[in-house]
Amino acid sequence: MFRARAFAVAVPASVVLGMLLLSAVVFLPQYFQVVRGMDASLSGLALTPLMLGVVVTMTFVGRRVSASGRYRAFPIAGAALTLAGGPGSPNSTPAPRSGSWPWRCSSSAPASAALSSFWSW
Repeated sequence: MFRARAFAVAVPASVVLGMLLLSAVVFLPQYFQVVRGMDASLSGLALTPLMLGVVVTMTFVGRRVSASGRYRAFPIAGAALTLAGGPGSPNSTPAPRSGSWPWRCSSSAPASAALSSFWSW
């Protein structure tokens, strides 16, 4: 199976991206609690934009790939958007401990959409 180029590239990329998504879901709530000072329920709720972006984008990309049969553009666009959107992540800049946390977390939805479009091929 690893002789096929598509399989040899897709499987390691899927494993690495799966580990990234799992580690984000596990460690971001701890980060929000310890560093940002949120309580447990609020730190879990802060992952809502991330998970909504993943669910919506994976559904959209899956349907587009099933309908057209072409998948190559989605991982390329997802990787480019992930690299471009990394600095805009709400976790890359310090934010006050109080204030509107949904506004600060709203940029995680496009970042997760880019990551999941890269992953869902």
